[in-house]
Amino acid sequence: MDAFRDPSIKAIISNIDGEDSIRILPYIDLDIIRANPKILLGFSDSTVTHFICYRAGITSFYGTSILTGFAENGGMHRYQIDDLKRMLFSAEAPGVITPNKDGWTSERSVWEDPAVQHIPRKLQASSGWKFLQGSGKVQGRLIGGCIDVLEFLKDTDYWPVKEEWKDTVLFLETSEDKMLPENFRWILRNYAASGILRSLKGIIMGRPYDYTHTEEYNRILLKIVREEEGLTDLAIITEMDFGHTSPTFTIPMGVMAEIDMDRRTFSMLESGVE
Repeated sequence: MDAFRDPSIKAIISNIDGEDSIRILPYIDLDIIRANPKILLGFSDSTVTHFICYRAGITSFYGTSILTGFAENGGMHRYQIDDLKRMLFSAEAPGVITPNKDGWTSERSVWEDPAVQHIPRKLQASSGWKFLQGSGKVQGRLIGGCIDVLEFLKDTDYWPVKEEWKDTVLFLETSEDKMLPENFRWILRNYAASGILRSLKGIIMGRPYDYTHTEEYNRILLKIVREEEGLTDLAIITEMDFGHTSPTFTIPMGVMAEIDMDRRTFSMLESGVE
């Protein structure tokens, strides 16, 4: 709240994430945030602060943090630099977001050890994004975050009401805790039972940490969305470059996105900054 109040501060960037952001809800003043819109960037536990900004009516940016992106050993990844320039330093619509072809990493870094500052983390080859189902072209406003943290928000004043899910594109990613497939299945069935899945235009999902449970998550998505809910036309893309691997592209909450399943592209049709 101090950062939002301070007119000399233009952006708030998460240093690293955790599990405590839910505890700040009693201390939030939405009027102050509305009166002082500024960039807020982070992921994972920052899902809570993104939904605070969403409730205040301002766009926030689901993306990298200081330690996992800006402080990358050996220097920031070119994909990350280009993404931040496009998302935060231009009022032009980002347009088509391209997959990172240079490789990804979720290798744990010992940030406090100066000896490793210039030793880049090992990159893994990317197998590309997976276009699981859907056809044609759909558009919707982006809403979502870390699926683990979204569970914290349920039944609070910051969880969207049913009407707010209508015609949106839900973005999801899992944390470094490597959520068990059965837990993922239970949560998705809750989204089905609450009517969220039937409200959506599409689902995009980030690459899981260490690529763990990737195939299981894909199978569960198709089982629940296609077989159990009969949503055979709901567009789904998985294994995308956001979430708990690096580098990532940034997702501005609430902006209009487009999934073109025939061309196999994902685009952002609006900028998150003025």
